[in-house]
Amino acid sequence: MAVPGAITRPRSSFERIARGAAIVACLALSVGVIILYAQLAKRARFTPDDLCVFSSVEQRGFLAAQRLLFESWSGRWASNFFVTAAMSVLPASGSLRAYSLCLLGFTTATAAVVLKALFRERIDPPTTIALALTSIAFLFLVSPHRGDSWFFAYASIENVWPMCFGALAFACVRQAYRGRGWVAAAILLAALATAGHQCVALSFLAAGGIGVAWMWVALSHAPLSGAADRRRRAEATAATAAFVAGLASFVVCVSAPGDRHRLAYLRPATIPDALRDTIAGAPSIVGDIVAAHPMALVSAALVWLVAGLVLIPAEDRVGGRRLAVRLSGAAAVLSAIGLVSSFPGYYALHGPPPTRAQIALAGAVVVVAAFSGLQLARVLPRRSDVVALATVALVLALAWTFARERAGLVRDIALARTYAAAYDGRMAFLRERRSERVGPIVLAPLPESGLLRSAEISAANPRAYENTCLRGATGLAVPVLREP
Repeated sequence: MAVPGAITRPRSSFERIARGAAIVACLALSVGVIILYAQLAKRARFTPDDLCVFSSVEQRGFLAAQRLLFESWSGRWASNFFVTAAMSVLPASGSLRAYSLCLLGFTTATAAVVLKALFRERIDPPTTIALALTSIAFLFLVSPHRGDSWFFAYASIENVWPMCFGALAFACVRQAYRGRGWVAAAILLAALATAGHQCVALSFLAAGGIGVAWMWVALSHAPLSGAADRRRRAEATAATAAFVAGLASFVVCVSAPGDRHRLAYLRPATIPDALRDTIAGAPSIVGDIVAAHPMALVSAALVWLVAGLVLIPAEDRVGGRRLAVRLSGAAAVLSAIGLVSSFPGYYALHGPPPTRAQIALAGAVVVVAAFSGLQLARVLPRRSDVVALATVALVLALAWTFARERAGLVRDIALARTYAAAYDGRMAFLRERRSERVGPIVLAPLPESGLLRSAEISAANPRAYENTCLRGATGLAVPVLREP
């Protein structure tokens, strides 16, 4: 008997051909994006925040650097732990190449694990790999300010890592019926997911709260029997426990002394003003993400449309009314996540959250696009001409998306190449001057960094924290200035 929504193997030679063409097209896009990503990763370097944590670890040690962050700036205990751990092993040259490639591997592995947990044995390895790679490629393309999101160690550890932890918590919830170890893993991962940036934490809590409520409502309105009922109740119980753990971890973060000190420095808005601004501004944040890369989202929907047409059994079709309800529900969930995740920005910064913290919202947009394509596949007929037309549309959309994104990324790679060479020259020069006791040292300005965040010293305020952290990271005893 077919399982509703399950992905199964294609049943005809034509479906196998269409599946093969779709997989090849997805892999082609993914490989192209990975090559461009690797070129940027090769030139990624420490930014001021990275330099500050690196110098703190060098001077105070691994644990003391975490304590300083927790007490003076950030209560995000998991992010504090992982960023200090990263800065304990990353090279003093400031290169983030290995880290950025590991980040790409971690996110792709997370996507593969989640897909396998979602569809279990009904999805085969080639399809899993193709969909996981393509999903991460779309997330990278849709991410606001990719330089901050993917090539800025401190920012990605506070934003991308918690997203992965939250997704892995969901995967463990799906395995909860197998034993308590999976439940414990879900609880730990949920706690890590909410101990990063508040925008990401609230995105997880909003999605998780809606999911938990839906699971219990579904159990009460559509009871099953036997093993199926035990499995779904185990999943709902595990999801509830993970949600509570995530909420408790979030409370620890926002009540930490470091968070109080940072808010006192930022002078946050009143809660009523922040709520009003969030309600007015959150829809435009979601709209900007969609408008910035519409073809990437269309391509994501087409990928899952073709996957559904080829792999979902014909007997699992639904009517147009149910499709409209599901798409409306997805849009409502996305709106809720957008509102909740945007609140910290309007509260603490009197404006939208930083672009690097909007990556969780970008991830939700990609998921909704994929969900929409998969649901649309359950309405369309399984005729050969429909499958062929959808496959051709997918190939064309992926080609157009890659061509458009490649043009911008190639320019950024060229800028990053020049910037990285100048950065490396500056760091080597400063290390050669560590023995000097007479200063200051005057540096030539760094060239434009393109997509990557610059580690330039402020010419208007050369004694800003970038200067202090640069001195600490290079072991200098004299001040550093920058030419106008």
